[in-house]
Amino acid sequence: MSCNWGAELWDQFDNLEKHTSWGIDFLERYTKFVKERADIELSYAKQIRSLSKKYHPKRSREDESRSVHPSEVTW
Repeated sequence: MSCNWGAELWDQFDNLEKHTSWGIDFLERYTKFVKERADIELSYAKQIRSLSKKYHPKRSREDESRSVHPSEVTW
């Protein structure tokens, strides 16, 4: 069985073009999805940080001086 590549593949340009176009379209949609998701996650992270700061108890200087640094703990 011999393959005559010139005669068998010369007309595959249209199929290759369609396949390549589909791949480009897919990557463009995927890029858009990832960018939108990153924006949503960034907004979420900012909101969570704000919520955490809002409900985190404020420490006085007295509390800070009484706290023990982890390196000072002996077991």
